Amino acid sequence: MRGADRPGAGPPTQRVKDLPCGGEPVTVLVRKRRYVCAEELCPQRTSAEVTDQLPARARLATRLAGAVVNALRVDPRAVSGVAYQHELSWTTTIRLVSTTIDVDGHADYRHVRRLGVDEHRFRRVRYVRDADTGATSRVEPWSIVFTDLDTGAILDVVDGRRGKTVTDWVKARPRWWRRRVRLVAIDMSAEFRAAIRKGLPKAKITRRSLARDPPRERDGHHRA
Repeated sequence: MRGADRPGAGPPTQRVKDLPCGGEPVTVLVRKRRYVCAEELCPQRTSAEVTDQLPARARLATRLAGAVVNALRVDPRAVSGVAYQHELSWTTTIRLVSTTIDVDGHADYRHVRRLGVDEHRFRRVRYVRDADTGATSRVEPWSIVFTDLDTGAILDVVDGRRGKTVTDWVKARPRWWRRRVRLVAIDMSAEFRAAIRKGLPKAKITRRSLARDPPRERDGHHRA
């Protein structure tokens, strides 16, 4: 990849709302460098730089989205009050709350015996919030959801669609955790199957449709 040279035009500019500073609202004007791939067969050809706080196409900084969600999930505050505080519309504020998934945050400490691994495309980009710490991160529409099938708890939501994402997530769990898993329900993807065979060789693999569905989560949560 190399920086794009566009005569007469600078990098694309993006207006992003951020957390207030000194009680005043803040809007950041961001110039993102755009890159062009020199490989002729590359299907994408161009891309703009992104960061955790400034994802692609975002109009809100991730930390602002986290502050809004925490304000409404933790404290009994009116949506209109939080929207006014951050100079957001009521619609934007309620959308942030309804499309944010609370993850368990204790995957490594749960005794998971039946694991669900589900590739899912959200209708719109969603945020993931740690229910304990309140830390918020943004995930792209295509993500992999890991679920404790016995309790319905969402263990994690990870960007990606490929088997390596599953392999890396399973590998990151403690050895004792991996040994306790007896069954894994997955979409019938060859990559997912290979990843589970490698990371959880003693676990039985079944189709997602054959496993008992966990209870439906509230607040727009997705069933894995």
